[in-house]
Amino acid sequence: MRAREILFVVFVILFGLSIESITGHRPWKHVRIDGRPVTGEYHEYTETKEEAVETTVPLRVENSNGDLVIRGWDQPRVSVQLRKRVYIDDEAKARQESDKVQIVFESQNGETLLTSTRKAINRDGDLLETHFEITVPSSIILKTVNRHGDTTLENMKTTDIEIREAYGDLIVKTITGNLKVLDEHSDIAINDLTGNLILENSYDDITLVGVSGDVKAKNNHGDVHIEQVGGSLELQADYGDVRIKRIAKDVTAVGDHSAISAGDCAGNVTLRNSYQEVSADNVSGDVQIDGEHSPVSFRNIVGQVKATTSYKDVEGAAIKGFVEIEGEHTGVELRDISSGCTIKTSYSDVQVLEFDGKLDLTVHHGSSRLAARSAPSAPIAVRTEYGDVRLALPQSSQFQLQAESLSGDVSVSFPMVNSFRTQQNQLVRMTGTSGALEGKGGATIEIRSSYGDVKVIAKGEGED
Repeated sequence: MRAREILFVVFVILFGLSIESITGHRPWKHVRIDGRPVTGEYHEYTETKEEAVETTVPLRVENSNGDLVIRGWDQPRVSVQLRKRVYIDDEAKARQESDKVQIVFESQNGETLLTSTRKAINRDGDLLETHFEITVPSSIILKTVNRHGDTTLENMKTTDIEIREAYGDLIVKTITGNLKVLDEHSDIAINDLTGNLILENSYDDITLVGVSGDVKAKNNHGDVHIEQVGGSLELQADYGDVRIKRIAKDVTAVGDHSAISAGDCAGNVTLRNSYQEVSADNVSGDVQIDGEHSPVSFRNIVGQVKATTSYKDVEGAAIKGFVEIEGEHTGVELRDISSGCTIKTSYSDVQVLEFDGKLDLTVHHGSSRLAARSAPSAPIAVRTEYGDVRLALPQSSQFQLQAESLSGDVSVSFPMVNSFRTQQNQLVRMTGTSGALEGKGGATIEIRSSYGDVKVIAKGEGED
């Protein structure tokens, strides 16, 4: 139960107590949350039953308005304890109501059905709760259905398990077998699953820790925490925070209005979201991030990075592969880029520090501050409008320069040979070669700016 639900329950109870103290009437009697009583007097009765079953025949367990606890064991039979909680003040009437509800085993559609007679007598949860504790052969194929009650499942070693849950919490732990969960309004916690997982939920949180196989999950209006998955992960999560860690294979996570973070992933990572932060950290494969109005960050990436967003900034550091960024109204800050980058953005500034490899930069209405880690060996191309460009290079750099500025100035602090500077109207052009014998330079540097100055300086000279 979430904090807001607990506060609501406390408020209702306190309000009811205040009314009772004034009038003697109890309006709070049998108050219900998600269809389940949380206050009121009750009587409780217990029934037990044991049944031998064929472990090759699937077992289906159905319940409503009560908790369901199922544990596996090594016996070829099912042991059942049914607690019947009756919300009637008069004990005789409560017992009479309880006696109508019995444990039922029957064969149905090729399955063994375990349930109670509450459905047959059309008894809802206003007066009666049925709580099952069941021990089953751990190897049996299992299906469960429960509404308005919690479900706990543990210690199973089978091929397939299917769980349907609504309006109650779900706890699953120490399971061998493929698991399918179809829930709504359920807080879900799954630990130590050896197998694959398919999961759908809404309006509550999901926590998965320790799944050996692949995971395919959907969640709406709830947070998601997934950690230690031995296979791949496919996730759709809207309107909730998402945390992903320690995934052995590829990750795809898509969210709407969901903050998404992925870390310690061995495969490729693809993240798509809107209106919330998205980040990737410590990824051995490639990273692709598509955001809409989303702040984007990535660091410690071995593979390539491709990121798009709008109206929010991009930050990245310690990237071994090539980086490609496209933004709109997006500021960009990168540091420690080993294999070059391409950046296209607008209406904000760009900073790329300690980069190696090719640099291709286009900025509309923004300035650029650039610093190469080592002497450039690949082309550098910068195009800006309404912003200054400052490029810092090691003093030993050899390069061929073509720079121009419209309504601005061009300055170079390196000694140049075969240097030409021209100015026509408001356009300043400068070409030349630095640090090369007989005018033969190294990498090509091309900088074009409109309404901004261009500076090419030696590292450590004039830097903030």
